[in-house]
Amino acid sequence: MWFLGVDLAWGFRRPSWVCVLEREKKCLWREFFSFVTLKEWEERLRALPPGSIVAFDAPLLVTVEKGLRTAERELLPCLRRRHSGILPINLSIAHRRYPALFPFWESVRRNFSLALDFSAKHRHAFEAFPPLSILGFFGDAGLALYRSECLWELGELFRGEGSPLHIENLEECLSACLCPSPGKKDRFDAFICACTALFAGQYGKDALRTFGDEEGFIVLPSWTGEPS
Repeated sequence: MWFLGVDLAWGFRRPSWVCVLEREKKCLWREFFSFVTLKEWEERLRALPPGSIVAFDAPLLVTVEKGLRTAERELLPCLRRRHSGILPINLSIAHRRYPALFPFWESVRRNFSLALDFSAKHRHAFEAFPPLSILGFFGDAGLALYRSECLWELGELFRGEGSPLHIENLEECLSACLCPSPGKKDRFDAFICACTALFAGQYGKDALRTFGDEEGFIVLPSWTGEPS
């Protein structure tokens, strides 16, 4: 089974980064790759086997015309307590600032199931938010590392006894992710999204918290602690 994390650029003028994990008898990191056009991304999608899970750091379903989606409204109290926020998204904002999201959303509807029924043989997709995934995996200590961009130290937490996941070639993955080249932070967010997809596949929807409703939802792994 394949697990992908996508840090979407919210447009098609600069690269979006993807991290690919595979789990059979053990879990392995396979690659990072980037794409710029929607055509490039859909060509990659065709190579994915059924049962793949993809976590996007991007909205996948937006129906509200103005204001905030329920997902963002539910998350804001948690984020504000940690002196953070989230980028608002609605159809009005997307039309003005992110028109490339509309063909992307159409592609998601064509290629993915947005239901959290991972037993079905479909390509599954859900929204993730890397800072909250870190919070779900490693609590506020992990979030502090993320905010201070201590990314190697944060990545090493996945090797520790308190990690919910084990990636066999984690050091190779982190070396490729954090090499001093453009896109390092985007690759790391893609890695965190891929870990969120892996967690969802390994533990199932009962180990996830979801925020939102039919307007779109964001998934948070619930491991060391939950935002309240």
